[in-house]
Amino acid sequence: VPGIIGLLRSHYHFALPKALFAITPCFAFFTAFSSAYKGPDIELFWISVALITGLSWFAFIAAATIIRRAWHDRPDTLLLMGWRGPWRSWVEGVRRRASYRQALLSVNPYYWLAARNPLKPYYVFWFLGICGAIWFILWCYNGRQMLEMEAFFTCAALLQTGVKIWFASEAGRQLHEDRKSSALELTLSTPLQVREILEGQFLALLRQFGAPIAVILCFDVTGMIVGARMRFSSDTEWILTWVAMIIIFLVDIMTISALGMWLGLSRKRPGRAIAQTLFSVLGLPWLVLFGMVTYMSLVNFSQMGSANFFIGAYFVVSLVIDFVLFLNASGNLTSRFRQVATQRFDVSR
Repeated sequence: VPGIIGLLRSHYHFALPKALFAITPCFAFFTAFSSAYKGPDIELFWISVALITGLSWFAFIAAATIIRRAWHDRPDTLLLMGWRGPWRSWVEGVRRRASYRQALLSVNPYYWLAARNPLKPYYVFWFLGICGAIWFILWCYNGRQMLEMEAFFTCAALLQTGVKIWFASEAGRQLHEDRKSSALELTLSTPLQVREILEGQFLALLRQFGAPIAVILCFDVTGMIVGARMRFSSDTEWILTWVAMIIIFLVDIMTISALGMWLGLSRKRPGRAIAQTLFSVLGLPWLVLFGMVTYMSLVNFSQMGSANFFIGAYFVVSLVIDFVLFLNASGNLTSRFRQVATQRFDVSR
């Protein structure tokens, strides 16, 4: 909202009062020590503090009031379901559900269990559609700047990071829920093998994210080509950066799938499993790279100023870490899956 207000004030010259910025906590935060707000405008700071405090208390009291009634289990009726009734009937219709179940069960039983919601792939496409709409609006507003290499690269990096986070949240979710409810222990008592369970979970992830990942890769290649043509030359450093980012994206996805399944299975809390997966795959390479840069700066390494060196160093570090994590996670899944799935959660984990 403050961004929209600022855009209307600065570029479209709407006579909007500055007090409208007070609805965001950022306004009070950034103006707390500003010399411009030590004079007559100091009241805007206090208005922002009072407004945010009041809204917070209002939200808290409203939530405390609503939760007294919201926790009750009420049967679904046409009046309560409203527009959700026809939607649920269309999504979960008997005929549609039967054909969908038959198609997945014919491939892998656990595949059907992990991909029972047929709308999950569309959720990712809706996310990409929203991102595409935002990019189109920025392109209409900024024109040529959105076709530059830097703009394409920034958008691609944000898309990849968002999909990686979403992928990590889904990789071990089904295994964690099934283990928590003891459904996984019952599944292991059937003729279904551990390899088939892992294949089914991977197929469910592929069904949900396969096509969106292909769309992101197409966007990456398009951005690399269009950005290079906008400069009327082939920038070697940028081309190498694009290729390295695409390769790392694919390798990270494979590593997240294996590591996310293992941590989702072995950790007590799903949030901890997701955080550990993201830190290991996304955060650890940067920590190692910063350590390398710090050490090389202390020993006066001669190639420190080269951009190609940083690109190559991050590429190698990421691949090595992903390779080690993937081998460790896949080894644990194949050798310790049954042991971990049938034991109770350790309180200390």
